[in-house]
Amino acid sequence: MRITNRMMIDNAITHMADNLAALNDASQKAGSGKAFQNASEDPVTAALTLNLHSSLSVSEAYKSTAQLTNDWMSATDNALQKISDTGITAINDVQQALNDTLGVTERKTLATEIGGILQNVAELGNSQSNGQYIFSGFQSDKPAFTVNPATFAATYQGDPKLMIRSLGPNQSVVMNVTGNAAIKPLLDSLKRVYDHLMNGSINTPLPPPSVDPSTLRTELTTLQSAVDAIGTQSTANGARQRQVLTAMDYLDKANIETQNLISQKENVNMAEAISNLRGQETTYQAVLEVSQRAISTANLFELMR
Repeated sequence: MRITNRMMIDNAITHMADNLAALNDASQKAGSGKAFQNASEDPVTAALTLNLHSSLSVSEAYKSTAQLTNDWMSATDNALQKISDTGITAINDVQQALNDTLGVTERKTLATEIGGILQNVAELGNSQSNGQYIFSGFQSDKPAFTVNPATFAATYQGDPKLMIRSLGPNQSVVMNVTGNAAIKPLLDSLKRVYDHLMNGSINTPLPPPSVDPSTLRTELTTLQSAVDAIGTQSTANGARQRQVLTAMDYLDKANIETQNLISQKENVNMAEAISNLRGQETTYQAVLEVSQRAISTANLFELMR
């Protein structure tokens, strides 16, 4: 086969172009840290990383839901604990009211304190998390309770619906405690105690504001049961919150593993990338020198003709 000057020049240009393309590819990988710029460069790996990114997005969404749920449950636990402590104070007041040595004035003073406790419980029942009322059920945009300042009658404005949140595939948890079930019985009991201490009992023949001890003792038992129910709700909320925390821990670990897999598939080893870039630069410089000599020789032969 006869090698012409034109062929030498064309081959030199081809080699320079190929090596320049390889140098550009090495430069892009070293500069971006990515193993490929377009899916067409590695379709199989690109499809795999796309699935990994999709899984990571779903997992991050579950994690965000879990975090909001945990915040909600923390607010619930804090409110229920304070309500329970306030209820215990009310129990102590009622026990004090059963003291036969107390007169009408003292019992009315206790009634006023019970009224203040009732209002405090209602305020705690209107606790919020991220701007939403946690005891209102699905009606989380409105306060759970209102209290008539004249009569101390409490009204529940929410609904009894439970809010269920997904923590992952086939895993969900009840996020809320409804105020109607957990707090309203305590408010109703406090209202009856207030009325009894302030106005006397309609079940006793004694004129108001005399107090019927048996009625007050019965209400004390009801009040104690309502406070105990608060504790039961708090315990159940705590158990569900532990489930949420476990799910969050799992999601954190799963996300780290997924991110590592994405990094392994998408990112280059920078030490290798830099080494390859330097090698390509050296190769390209060598090709330039060889090509320059070949082209110069070809031009010399053309001149001698």
